[in-house]
Amino acid sequence: MECRYFSYARNVSLNTIAVMILNPKDYKNIATDDYCDIISQYTVQIFIDNWDKENVPKHKATGVLIFFNDSYYLVTAGHVLDWFKDKGIGALVHDRYHRIDGNYYHKFISDAKSLYEYYDIGIIKLDEYSIKFFNETSKFLDSKYISPEHIIVPKTQYLIFGYPNVKTTLIEEEMRLEVIGWKFLTMGLTESESKDIEIDKKLNNILRYDQDQIIHMKTNKLMQSPDLEGLSGCGIWYLPKILFEKGKIIHPILIGINYGHDPNKKYVFSHKMSFVYDCISKNL
Repeated sequence: MECRYFSYARNVSLNTIAVMILNPKDYKNIATDDYCDIISQYTVQIFIDNWDKENVPKHKATGVLIFFNDSYYLVTAGHVLDWFKDKGIGALVHDRYHRIDGNYYHKFISDAKSLYEYYDIGIIKLDEYSIKFFNETSKFLDSKYISPEHIIVPKTQYLIFGYPNVKTTLIEEEMRLEVIGWKFLTMGLTESESKDIEIDKKLNNILRYDQDQIIHMKTNKLMQSPDLEGLSGCGIWYLPKILFEKGKIIHPILIGINYGHDPNKKYVFSHKMSFVYDCISKNL
C-alpha cells in the first residue's frame, strides 16, 4: 500500500516534561534530555487508522524501530496488534500520517494464569513504503545498540521513554496535536525484592515504577505519574555509567520492549530483546 500523508497537524510538537526519577540524590546530574533526544529518533507514536468525527486518528501505543538481519521492523506490545491490527495502525510524524504495512506477527496470551506464562510482543516486518516513510522521518536502531541478553542490575539506571495517551492533546482551534513524551528514570530490583514475582526472568525484565511515589527531579516534590496507557511497546534503555566520551554522549542501549505493569502499579515489565530476536527469526 502506498504511503498516505495527512497534513492537518503541521505543528505537531514533541516536548518532554521534566525528568522523573526514583532517587534524585543519585541521578540529578544525568543528562536524560540528551538521551531522550537520541531515543525519540527511534520511537514511534502508534495511532489507530480510523478517524473520529474530528478527522483525527487516535493514539494508542508506542513502538521502536530496529534494523536486524538486513530487515526493518517496528516492535511494540503484542496486545496492540491483537486489538487494533484489523482496524489498521499508523504513525503521525510532524505533518505526515502513514498507514503502517508489512508482515505482522504477535504473541499475546491474555488468559495466562501467571506472569510466567504471559507473552505480549508485537512485530511488523515493514514493507518498502513504510521503510521509506520512516527513513525520511525517523531512524532505525542498529543492532550494535541493542543488548539481547542484558541482565538487569540493581541500582543501575534505566530510562523508559514513550507517549502516554493523556499527554497527546488535540488543539482544536489550531487543528494540531500537542505531543508530550514521557521519560522516566528508574532502577532494577534486588534479588530479594523480585523473588516473589513469578515471571520468567530469561525472557523478561522487571523495573521499579511506583506510580504514587514519583519524585520530580527539578522540584524534589512527590507527584503521581500519568496513566501508563499508551506506553505499551515503548523501549527500555540501559544508560552506560560513563555518560560522555571525548565530549560526546554515549549512545543508550535498548534492552527490552515494555508491555505493562502489575495491578498495584509498582513495577513495569518488558520482554528482553533476545525474545524479540527469537520471534523474528522463527516467524518473519
